[in-house]
Amino acid sequence: MHAAGEQRSWQVSARPFKTAALALALLAAIAAIAEIVARTDAVTRWLPPPSYSTRIRFFDQQMARLGAQVRAHGPVDCVFLGSSGALHAFDPQVFTQTYAEKTGRRLHCFNFGLPGASVADARAIAPILRHDYGVRLFVFGFTRRDVSTGALALRLEDNPWIKRRTAGFNFDGFLTDTSVAFRYFAAFRRWMDATREEPFATFRIREDGYFPSGWVLQRSAVVTGWELGMARQSVGIYDPRSFSRLMALADTGAEIVLVEIPRSEAMTSSVSIPEEARIDTPAYKEFLARLAAKAESSGIVLIERPPLEMIPIEGWSDYVHLNAHGAELFSRWAATRMAEASAAKRAVEAHPIAGAARTEKHRGG
Repeated sequence: MHAAGEQRSWQVSARPFKTAALALALLAAIAAIAEIVARTDAVTRWLPPPSYSTRIRFFDQQMARLGAQVRAHGPVDCVFLGSSGALHAFDPQVFTQTYAEKTGRRLHCFNFGLPGASVADARAIAPILRHDYGVRLFVFGFTRRDVSTGALALRLEDNPWIKRRTAGFNFDGFLTDTSVAFRYFAAFRRWMDATREEPFATFRIREDGYFPSGWVLQRSAVVTGWELGMARQSVGIYDPRSFSRLMALADTGAEIVLVEIPRSEAMTSSVSIPEEARIDTPAYKEFLARLAAKAESSGIVLIERPPLEMIPIEGWSDYVHLNAHGAELFSRWAATRMAEASAAKRAVEAHPIAGAARTEKHRGG
Protein backbone atom coordinates (compact mmCIF):
# COMPACT_ATOMS: atom_id res chain seq x y z
CA MET A 1 0.00 0.00 0.00
CA HIS A 2 1.26 3.48 -0.78
CA ALA A 3 1.34 5.96 2.00
CA ALA A 4 -1.36 8.60 2.03
CA GLY A 5 -0.42 11.70 0.09
CA GLU A 6 2.39 9.90 -1.74
CA GLN A 7 2.90 11.51 -5.16
CA ARG A 8 3.45 9.43 -8.22
CA SER A 9 5.50 10.49 -11.23
CA TRP A 10 4.82 9.23 -14.75
CA GLN A 11 7.51 9.15 -17.38
CA VAL A 12 6.51 9.08 -21.02
CA SER A 13 9.08 7.69 -23.41
CA ALA A 14 9.74 9.80 -26.52
CA ARG A 15 11.12 6.80 -28.41
CA PRO A 16 7.83 5.85 -30.22
CA PHE A 17 7.39 9.45 -31.42
CA LYS A 18 10.98 9.60 -32.63
CA THR A 19 10.48 6.31 -34.48
CA ALA A 20 7.32 7.58 -36.16
CA ALA A 21 9.02 10.85 -37.10
CA LEU A 22 11.98 8.98 -38.58
CA ALA A 23 9.63 6.70 -40.51
CA LEU A 24 7.76 9.69 -41.95
CA ALA A 25 11.03 11.39 -42.83
CA LEU A 26 12.23 8.23 -44.55
CA LEU A 27 8.99 7.92 -46.54
CA ALA A 28 9.23 11.58 -47.52
CA ALA A 29 12.83 11.07 -48.64
CA ILE A 30 11.89 8.00 -50.68
CA ALA A 31 8.99 9.90 -52.28
CA ALA A 32 11.27 12.84 -53.11
CA ILE A 33 13.89 10.57 -54.67
CA ALA A 34 11.19 8.74 -56.67
CA GLU A 35 9.85 12.07 -57.91
CA ILE A 36 13.30 13.29 -58.95
CA VAL A 37 14.03 10.03 -60.78
CA ALA A 38 10.59 10.02 -62.46
CA ARG A 39 11.31 13.43 -63.99
CA THR A 40 14.63 12.46 -65.58
CA ASP A 41 15.05 12.09 -69.33
CA ALA A 42 16.20 8.49 -68.93
CA VAL A 43 12.92 7.45 -67.30
CA THR A 44 10.87 9.37 -69.87
CA ARG A 45 12.81 7.71 -72.68
CA TRP A 46 12.66 4.10 -71.46
CA LEU A 47 9.42 3.73 -69.52
CA PRO A 48 5.89 3.76 -70.97
CA PRO A 49 4.05 7.08 -70.52
CA PRO A 50 2.73 7.88 -67.02
CA SER A 51 -1.03 7.65 -66.53
CA TYR A 52 -3.69 10.27 -65.83
CA SER A 53 -6.11 7.46 -64.87
CA THR A 54 -8.67 8.12 -67.59
CA ARG A 55 -10.71 5.27 -69.04
CA ILE A 56 -8.29 4.66 -71.92
CA ARG A 57 -4.52 4.29 -71.93
CA PHE A 58 -4.45 6.01 -75.33
CA PHE A 59 -5.10 9.33 -73.58
CA ASP A 60 -1.78 9.00 -71.71
CA GLN A 61 0.03 8.21 -74.95
CA GLN A 62 -1.43 11.27 -76.67
CA MET A 63 -0.41 13.49 -73.76
CA ALA A 64 3.13 12.07 -73.95
CA ARG A 65 3.27 12.59 -77.74
CA LEU A 66 2.06 16.18 -77.41
CA GLY A 67 4.69 16.96 -74.78
CA ALA A 68 7.42 15.39 -76.92
CA GLN A 69 6.21 17.31 -79.97
CA VAL A 70 6.44 20.62 -78.11
CA ARG A 71 9.90 19.83 -76.76
CA ALA A 72 11.19 18.81 -80.19
CA HIS A 73 9.50 21.34 -82.48
CA GLY A 74 8.27 24.18 -80.31
CA PRO A 75 4.77 25.33 -79.30
CA VAL A 76 1.71 23.73 -80.89
CA ASP A 77 -0.84 26.33 -81.96
CA CYS A 78 -3.43 24.06 -83.61
CA VAL A 79 -5.05 20.95 -82.12
CA PHE A 80 -7.57 18.59 -83.71
CA LEU A 81 -10.09 17.17 -81.25
CA GLY A 82 -12.66 14.41 -81.63
CA SER A 83 -13.13 10.66 -81.58
CA SER A 84 -11.37 7.96 -83.62
CA GLY A 85 -13.11 9.53 -86.61
CA ALA A 86 -10.97 12.66 -86.14
CA LEU A 87 -7.92 10.57 -85.26
CA HIS A 88 -8.14 8.93 -88.71
CA ALA A 89 -9.38 11.97 -90.65
CA PHE A 90 -6.98 14.86 -89.93
CA ASP A 91 -3.43 14.53 -91.20
CA PRO A 92 -1.61 17.48 -89.57
CA GLN A 93 1.16 17.50 -92.18
CA VAL A 94 -1.22 17.67 -95.15
CA PHE A 95 -3.49 20.15 -93.40
CA THR A 96 -0.60 22.45 -92.43
CA GLN A 97 0.88 22.43 -95.92
CA THR A 98 -2.44 23.14 -97.65
CA TYR A 99 -3.42 25.87 -95.18
CA ALA A 100 -0.04 27.57 -95.64
CA GLU A 101 -0.44 27.45 -99.43
CA LYS A 102 -3.87 29.09 -99.19
CA THR A 103 -3.18 31.68 -96.49
CA GLY A 104 0.57 32.08 -96.06
CA ARG A 105 0.09 31.22 -92.39
CA ARG A 106 2.15 28.27 -91.16
CA LEU A 107 0.52 26.28 -88.37
CA HIS A 108 2.05 23.69 -86.06
CA CYS A 109 -0.74 21.14 -85.61
CA PHE A 110 -1.29 18.08 -83.44
CA ASN A 111 -4.04 15.47 -83.70
CA PHE A 112 -5.45 14.80 -80.20
CA GLY A 113 -8.19 12.45 -81.39
CA LEU A 114 -9.32 9.94 -78.75
CA PRO A 115 -11.22 6.73 -79.56
CA GLY A 116 -14.73 6.97 -78.16
CA ALA A 117 -14.56 10.68 -77.39
CA SER A 118 -17.67 12.88 -77.57
CA VAL A 119 -18.15 16.64 -77.67
CA ALA A 120 -18.34 16.54 -73.85
CA ASP A 121 -14.87 14.96 -73.74
CA ALA A 122 -13.50 17.60 -76.12
CA ARG A 123 -14.84 20.44 -74.01
CA ALA A 124 -13.29 18.81 -70.91
CA ILE A 125 -9.72 18.60 -72.23
CA ALA A 126 -9.62 21.70 -74.46
CA PRO A 127 -9.27 24.30 -71.64
CA ILE A 128 -6.33 22.35 -70.20
CA LEU A 129 -4.56 22.22 -73.56
CA ARG A 130 -5.27 25.91 -73.98
CA HIS A 131 -3.77 26.73 -70.57
CA ASP A 132 -0.77 24.37 -70.65
CA TYR A 133 0.29 24.72 -74.27
CA GLY A 134 -1.17 28.04 -75.37
CA VAL A 135 -3.14 26.43 -78.21
CA ARG A 136 -4.73 29.14 -80.35
CA LEU A 137 -6.82 27.06 -82.77
CA PHE A 138 -9.06 24.10 -81.90
CA VAL A 139 -10.58 22.11 -84.75
CA PHE A 140 -13.30 19.79 -83.48
CA GLY A 141 -14.05 17.08 -86.02
CA PHE A 142 -17.37 15.38 -85.34
CA THR A 143 -19.47 12.62 -86.77
CA ARG A 144 -23.14 12.11 -86.11
CA ARG A 145 -22.22 9.50 -83.52
CA ASP A 146 -20.02 11.98 -81.58
CA VAL A 147 -22.91 14.38 -80.93
CA SER A 148 -25.55 11.77 -80.13
CA THR A 149 -26.81 10.94 -76.65
CA GLY A 150 -26.76 7.31 -77.80
CA ALA A 151 -22.96 7.26 -77.97
CA LEU A 152 -20.70 5.75 -75.36
CA ALA A 153 -18.36 8.49 -74.14
CA LEU A 154 -15.07 8.57 -72.23
CA ARG A 155 -16.58 10.86 -69.57
CA LEU A 156 -13.34 12.76 -69.11
CA GLU A 157 -15.17 15.34 -67.01
CA ASP A 158 -15.45 12.68 -64.26
CA ASN A 159 -11.69 12.02 -64.15
CA PRO A 160 -10.10 13.35 -60.90
CA TRP A 161 -7.25 15.09 -62.75
CA ILE A 162 -9.64 16.80 -65.17
CA LYS A 163 -11.85 17.85 -62.23
CA ARG A 164 -8.81 19.22 -60.41
CA ARG A 165 -7.86 21.31 -63.44
CA THR A 166 -11.31 22.56 -64.39
CA ALA A 167 -13.66 22.31 -61.40
CA GLY A 168 -11.94 22.30 -58.01
CA PHE A 169 -9.65 20.52 -55.59
CA ASN A 170 -9.65 16.77 -55.04
CA PHE A 171 -6.81 14.75 -53.53
CA ASP A 172 -6.36 12.18 -56.31
CA GLY A 173 -6.41 14.91 -58.92
CA PHE A 174 -3.89 16.94 -56.90
CA LEU A 175 -1.46 14.00 -56.71
CA THR A 176 -1.85 13.29 -60.42
CA ASP A 177 -1.31 16.94 -61.27
CA THR A 178 1.76 17.49 -59.10
CA SER A 179 3.55 14.14 -58.96
CA VAL A 180 5.03 12.41 -62.00
CA ALA A 181 5.94 9.46 -59.78
CA PHE A 182 2.28 9.06 -58.81
CA ARG A 183 1.34 9.02 -62.50
CA TYR A 184 3.89 6.26 -63.12
CA PHE A 185 2.39 4.33 -60.21
CA ALA A 186 -1.03 4.72 -61.82
CA ALA A 187 0.42 3.41 -65.09
CA PHE A 188 1.85 0.39 -63.25
CA ARG A 189 -1.55 -0.38 -61.71
CA ARG A 190 -3.17 -0.17 -65.15
CA TRP A 191 -0.49 -2.46 -66.61
CA MET A 192 -1.21 -5.04 -63.88
CA ASP A 193 -4.90 -5.15 -64.86
CA ALA A 194 -5.07 -8.08 -67.26
CA THR A 195 -8.74 -7.39 -68.09
CA ARG A 196 -7.95 -4.22 -70.01
CA GLU A 197 -7.72 -4.55 -73.78
CA GLU A 198 -7.08 -1.38 -75.75
CA PRO A 199 -6.26 -2.04 -79.41
CA PHE A 200 -5.47 1.61 -80.20
CA ALA A 201 -2.70 1.59 -77.60
CA THR A 202 -0.73 -0.79 -79.83
CA PHE A 203 -1.28 1.00 -83.15
CA ARG A 204 1.50 2.92 -84.84
CA ILE A 205 0.52 6.50 -84.19
CA ARG A 206 2.66 9.21 -85.75
CA GLU A 207 4.55 11.65 -83.53
CA ASP A 208 1.98 14.37 -84.33
CA GLY A 209 -0.84 12.22 -82.92
CA TYR A 210 -2.28 11.12 -86.27
CA PHE A 211 -3.11 7.49 -87.15
CA PRO A 212 -2.26 6.86 -90.84
CA SER A 213 -4.24 3.70 -91.41
CA GLY A 214 -3.03 1.51 -94.27
CA TRP A 215 -6.15 -0.66 -94.41
CA VAL A 216 -8.46 -0.42 -97.41
CA LEU A 217 -12.17 -1.19 -97.32
CA GLN A 218 -13.20 -3.83 -99.82
CA ARG A 219 -16.50 -3.57 -101.69
CA SER A 220 -17.28 -7.12 -100.65
CA ALA A 221 -16.62 -6.40 -96.96
CA VAL A 222 -19.39 -7.49 -94.59
CA VAL A 223 -20.51 -5.07 -91.88
CA THR A 224 -18.99 -6.25 -88.61
CA GLY A 225 -20.73 -6.19 -85.26
CA TRP A 226 -18.40 -3.43 -84.15
CA GLU A 227 -19.28 -1.22 -87.13
CA LEU A 228 -22.97 -1.92 -86.63
CA GLY A 229 -22.65 -0.91 -82.99
CA MET A 230 -20.91 2.33 -83.98
CA ALA A 231 -23.69 3.10 -86.45
CA ARG A 232 -26.39 2.48 -83.85
CA GLN A 233 -24.65 4.85 -81.44
CA SER A 234 -25.38 7.65 -83.90
CA VAL A 235 -29.10 7.37 -83.16
CA GLY A 236 -30.19 9.57 -80.27
CA ILE A 237 -30.88 13.15 -79.28
CA TYR A 238 -28.71 15.91 -80.75
CA ASP A 239 -28.44 19.14 -78.76
CA PRO A 240 -26.31 22.05 -80.06
CA ARG A 241 -26.13 23.38 -76.50
CA SER A 242 -23.59 20.62 -75.81
CA PHE A 243 -21.12 22.77 -77.77
CA SER A 244 -21.54 25.81 -75.52
CA ARG A 245 -18.54 25.22 -73.26
CA LEU A 246 -16.31 24.36 -76.20
CA MET A 247 -17.42 27.49 -78.02
CA ALA A 248 -16.82 29.52 -74.86
CA LEU A 249 -13.08 29.07 -75.39
CA ALA A 250 -13.41 31.75 -78.05
CA ASP A 251 -13.85 34.22 -75.19
CA THR A 252 -10.27 33.43 -74.08
CA GLY A 253 -8.87 34.36 -77.49
CA ALA A 254 -8.85 30.85 -78.95
CA GLU A 255 -10.23 30.20 -82.43
CA ILE A 256 -12.81 27.40 -82.67
CA VAL A 257 -13.69 25.60 -85.89
CA LEU A 258 -16.28 22.81 -86.10
CA VAL A 259 -15.83 20.36 -88.98
CA GLU A 260 -18.25 17.56 -89.80
CA ILE A 261 -16.36 14.39 -90.77
CA PRO A 262 -17.69 12.55 -93.85
CA ARG A 263 -19.36 9.16 -93.76
CA SER A 264 -18.64 6.43 -96.26
CA GLU A 265 -20.93 5.73 -99.17
CA ALA A 266 -20.58 2.07 -98.26
CA MET A 267 -22.21 2.74 -94.91
CA THR A 268 -25.02 4.93 -96.23
CA SER A 269 -25.96 2.32 -98.82
CA SER A 270 -25.59 -0.81 -96.68
CA VAL A 271 -28.85 -2.66 -96.06
CA SER A 272 -27.22 -4.28 -93.01
CA ILE A 273 -27.32 -0.96 -91.16
CA PRO A 274 -30.70 0.37 -89.96
CA GLU A 275 -31.93 3.24 -92.09
CA GLU A 276 -32.18 5.65 -89.16
CA ALA A 277 -28.46 5.13 -88.51
CA ARG A 278 -27.23 5.68 -92.06
CA ILE A 279 -29.24 8.64 -93.33
CA ASP A 280 -29.60 12.22 -92.16
CA THR A 281 -32.77 12.01 -90.12
CA PRO A 282 -34.99 15.11 -89.69
CA ALA A 283 -33.74 15.37 -86.10
CA TYR A 284 -30.11 15.49 -87.22
CA LYS A 285 -30.84 18.00 -89.98
CA GLU A 286 -32.57 20.22 -87.42
CA PHE A 287 -29.56 19.84 -85.13
CA LEU A 288 -27.17 20.99 -87.89
CA ALA A 289 -29.36 23.99 -88.65
CA ARG A 290 -29.48 25.00 -84.98
CA LEU A 291 -25.74 24.39 -84.59
CA ALA A 292 -25.06 26.57 -87.64
CA ALA A 293 -27.14 29.38 -86.13
CA LYS A 294 -25.38 29.03 -82.79
CA ALA A 295 -21.95 29.04 -84.44
CA GLU A 296 -22.78 32.10 -86.53
CA SER A 297 -24.03 34.05 -83.53
CA SER A 298 -20.81 33.14 -81.66
CA GLY A 299 -18.49 34.05 -84.54
CA ILE A 300 -17.40 30.41 -84.92
CA VAL A 301 -16.87 28.62 -88.22
CA LEU A 302 -18.93 25.50 -88.96
CA ILE A 303 -17.94 23.44 -91.98
CA GLU A 304 -20.37 20.73 -92.98
CA ARG A 305 -19.06 17.51 -94.49
CA PRO A 306 -18.09 17.13 -98.16
CA PRO A 307 -20.22 15.16 -100.65
CA LEU A 308 -20.03 11.37 -100.50
CA GLU A 309 -18.26 11.01 -103.83
CA MET A 310 -15.26 13.11 -102.74
CA ILE A 311 -13.83 10.16 -100.77
CA PRO A 312 -13.81 6.97 -102.91
CA ILE A 313 -14.09 3.55 -101.31
CA GLU A 314 -10.29 3.25 -101.60
CA GLY A 315 -10.07 6.10 -99.10
CA TRP A 316 -11.73 4.17 -96.27
CA SER A 317 -10.17 1.70 -93.85
CA ASP A 318 -13.60 0.42 -92.75
CA TYR A 319 -17.22 1.58 -92.87
CA VAL A 320 -16.63 4.50 -90.46
CA HIS A 321 -12.93 5.48 -90.61
CA LEU A 322 -10.78 7.07 -93.30
CA ASN A 323 -7.44 5.55 -94.22
CA ALA A 324 -4.29 7.54 -95.04
CA HIS A 325 -5.41 8.22 -98.63
CA GLY A 326 -8.86 9.37 -97.56
CA ALA A 327 -7.36 11.52 -94.79
CA GLU A 328 -5.11 13.24 -97.32
CA LEU A 329 -8.10 14.13 -99.49
CA PHE A 330 -10.20 15.25 -96.56
CA SER A 331 -7.40 17.22 -94.85
CA ARG A 332 -6.74 19.19 -98.05
CA TRP A 333 -10.44 19.87 -98.43
CA ALA A 334 -10.87 20.94 -94.78
CA ALA A 335 -7.81 23.21 -94.88
CA THR A 336 -9.10 24.87 -98.05
CA ARG A 337 -12.54 25.42 -96.51
CA MET A 338 -10.96 26.87 -93.37
CA ALA A 339 -8.78 29.19 -95.43
CA GLU A 340 -11.86 30.42 -97.30
CA ALA A 341 -13.72 30.92 -94.02
CA SER A 342 -10.76 32.83 -92.57
CA ALA A 343 -10.64 35.13 -95.61
CA ALA A 344 -14.39 35.75 -95.37
CA LYS A 345 -14.10 36.52 -91.66
CA ARG A 346 -11.31 39.04 -92.27
CA ALA A 347 -13.42 40.68 -94.99
CA VAL A 348 -16.33 41.07 -92.58
CA GLU A 349 -14.06 42.56 -89.91
CA ALA A 350 -12.48 44.98 -92.39
CA HIS A 351 -15.71 45.97 -94.19
CA PRO A 352 -18.70 44.86 -92.08
CA ILE A 353 -21.45 45.68 -94.59
CA ALA A 354 -19.79 44.59 -97.83
CA GLY A 355 -18.13 41.62 -96.16
CA ALA A 356 -21.39 40.39 -94.70
CA ALA A 357 -22.91 40.45 -98.15
CA ARG A 358 -20.11 38.25 -99.48
CA THR A 359 -20.15 35.77 -96.57
CA GLU A 360 -21.98 32.55 -97.22
CA LYS A 361 -22.49 29.36 -95.30
CA HIS A 362 -19.61 26.90 -95.62
CA ARG A 363 -21.09 23.68 -96.86
CA GLY A 364 -19.48 20.71 -98.55
CA GLY A 365 -20.01 20.79 -102.26
